[in-house]
Amino acid sequence: MRNISGHIKTLFISVLLLFLFIPEAFSQYVKSSVSLAKTHNSGVNWIDIDGDGDLDLSISGDDLGYSYGFGKLYLNSGSPTFTISYKRDIRAIEDGDQKWSDFNNDGYPDLLYAGEDVGRIAGIDTFKVSDAALPYYNKYSGFTAVSDGSVDWGDYDNDGDYDVLIAGQDASGLIVTDLYRNDRSAFTKVNAGLPGVILGKVAFIDYDLDMDLDIFISGRDINTNKYTRLWKNTGGAFQVTSDVFVNLEFSQFDWGDFNDDGYPDLILGGSSIGIALGYIYYNNSGTGFTLSGMKVPGARYGSSAFGDVDNDGDLDAFISGYKAKKIFRDKYIFLNNGTDSLIPLTSFTSDTVSRSFIQFGDYNSDNKLDFVTNGMDAYSNGLTYIADNTTATANTKPSAPQNLHSTVEGKNVILSWDPSTDNNTAPKALTYNIYMGKTSGGINVVSPNASIATGFRRVSRQGYIQDTAWMIRNLPVGIYHWGVQAMDNALGASAFSAEEIFEIKERFTKVPYTEDPSSTSPAV
Repeated sequence: MRNISGHIKTLFISVLLLFLFIPEAFSQYVKSSVSLAKTHNSGVNWIDIDGDGDLDLSISGDDLGYSYGFGKLYLNSGSPTFTISYKRDIRAIEDGDQKWSDFNNDGYPDLLYAGEDVGRIAGIDTFKVSDAALPYYNKYSGFTAVSDGSVDWGDYDNDGDYDVLIAGQDASGLIVTDLYRNDRSAFTKVNAGLPGVILGKVAFIDYDLDMDLDIFISGRDINTNKYTRLWKNTGGAFQVTSDVFVNLEFSQFDWGDFNDDGYPDLILGGSSIGIALGYIYYNNSGTGFTLSGMKVPGARYGSSAFGDVDNDGDLDAFISGYKAKKIFRDKYIFLNNGTDSLIPLTSFTSDTVSRSFIQFGDYNSDNKLDFVTNGMDAYSNGLTYIADNTTATANTKPSAPQNLHSTVEGKNVILSWDPSTDNNTAPKALTYNIYMGKTSGGINVVSPNASIATGFRRVSRQGYIQDTAWMIRNLPVGIYHWGVQAMDNALGASAFSAEEIFEIKERFTKVPYTEDPSSTSPAV
């Protein structure tokens, strides 16, 4: 009996080890040999700046060798080895953030930034893509200049163009979160009443699927308190919700449909009383949030991001920063295998990275989710690298949306379509992206940040539309053309749908009229 018991124990341990290492076989990463500037404290972004159908790379931050900020753009050569070769300077910032979007509807992403260079700066740079040297010039600099900046793009007023959200500390020491309305490339500061934060992050998200963008804010507020709250968009104005989140500073977060119910959930990390914490909050169909029982590695002063790294359809996570537990300090990819914990991918480790930024993106076009990250290692050295995804299974992109429909209500239109399908990502977890113009294939009303012809996404982000409907408001009279594409959890973008047309008409028509006195009679 003792011998049988021993065999059973050995078999149990073997099966357990096999179970624990199964995820490793399906998702691995290796560091790319591409040499990049070693920066921390500002953004890294995948973008197709030259329109050739592959992702280029922008990096900014403190490179630990300059007294001011640093900025570099690396162009993807598209060679068989997919190296990133030609480079040039872009806006140099540190203690800040950068993100890209086509705010002026010319088809090419523009750079939004906030942080420090010689002093505090914030603005937008556009690029002359026809020039081989890709020089930048300042298009707009009317934003409040801040350090410790966080920035985001989003069409909060549903007029089709991308508005701007900037948080940080201005030259007078005031901590702000400012919203700027984009009126066809002219920006106006909006008195939105949002609390200012530093040492954290701000972002747009349609958490309740009501066809407008809300705002999530986390960090240290003007009274040096830790702060994490959600602000609901109510017709272009914002009201803080009653949802309770753990208040954090040195914080980071990302949104994604973690449980495939159609509503974006929240991964949140940061510091409270010097302790690094991590959470996932489930979205209760837009009516509130429930703290999940999922064990999430606690981290502060880093980055969190959702992405399907093993192409099994569900969202996994990247988590960097000062980790609460030593066993996680060199781990960055955490797999979602349906248990109550995010499982660390032990086959890929790296030096401890803090003050870091991360972005997922398929830069080598093999339909697997790579990533780029920067930061500071345990010895205060800068660290920036690309990690290539060597997962055996390639991602299959979703189908193009079908059955487009336009419902015109005065000068507003509600666009709707049938859900797309995907081989792995649940239909409810797909996100969407639209274009709209006054000519066929035009983008002068809504830029999709993507190629209409191929569907290739020129910014490496999920679609901002979480459901199968979206509203555009206050359109001038005329005929409009539009289309939509789907995106899965591995950032695979479908082709665009067949194009749909609708018309905004005058509500009243002037009719010539002449009164005939002979046809009237005195009033009684």
